[in-house]
Amino acid sequence: MLTKKQIDFGYFCLILDLINKKEHLQIEGVKKIVNIRASMNKGLTENLNKKFSDIIPVEMFFKINNDIKHSYWLIGFVDAEGCFYIKPIKKKI
Repeated sequence: MLTKKQIDFGYFCLILDLINKKEHLQIEGVKKIVNIRASMNKGLTENLNKKFSDIIPVEMFFKINNDIKHSYWLIGFVDAEGCFYIKPIKKKI
């Protein structure tokens, strides 16, 4: 299962990669980082929106794996997140 936290971690790793390549030292690198940041969590703060008005959030595509390999994973996920909701969907037969 792919969670929002896992997606945000992927974005965070992209930012670290840019910093390791020293791209953050140039304005274009900073813009790339802000573009990535716009896709994370709740997006950009009001202050960043004012300073970077031309930002376009990036869209990453993650391979989604819905297999639950072990029941303890589900238990840990529910315990760590604090709540879990399943919405049943009626199918027409």
